[in-house]
Amino acid sequence: YSLGRSENAFWYRNQNEPYPSNQDQRHEINFTNILKLGKWELSSVLLFGSGQPYTPANPEFSIENDTVSFYDLERINAERLPSYKRLDLSAKYNFKIGKFTCESGLTLFNVLNYRNIKSRRYTVRYFFDESTAFEDDSDQVEVIPLDTQLLGFTPNFFFKISF
Repeated sequence: YSLGRSENAFWYRNQNEPYPSNQDQRHEINFTNILKLGKWELSSVLLFGSGQPYTPANPEFSIENDTVSFYDLERINAERLPSYKRLDLSAKYNFKIGKFTCESGLTLFNVLNYRNIKSRRYTVRYFFDESTAFEDDSDQVEVIPLDTQLLGFTPNFFFKISF
């Protein structure tokens, strides 16, 4: 188990008031098991982590108000992404070929295929109405979250030769 806290404070951004840094992950717990059976090594890792912070969208963002940012800079990193979960399984076989020591195996990352989010950013979508394009400024703007997802289920085969 690890307990952590990482904060930033800048005079030009938040009047030196501390706020969570992008790397602030308060809790992480992992269970690791390794079992050796002759030439076989079997292992598993189960990870749980609290969500990373992100800055929410500015609810007052609009083109008409000439808002500079669609991020709510009054609430820097005030929200948290969903928690992080992952189960990895691995099997490795050790053997020799002449003078060479070899390992061969398979690792299955994120076996349960959790949809873990690494970060959240935003983009702006503009709605253009052709029927009123030259009559008024009725175009609409929507702020849309863009989540960067980590890999889902990922198998990995490996073969290693040592001499």
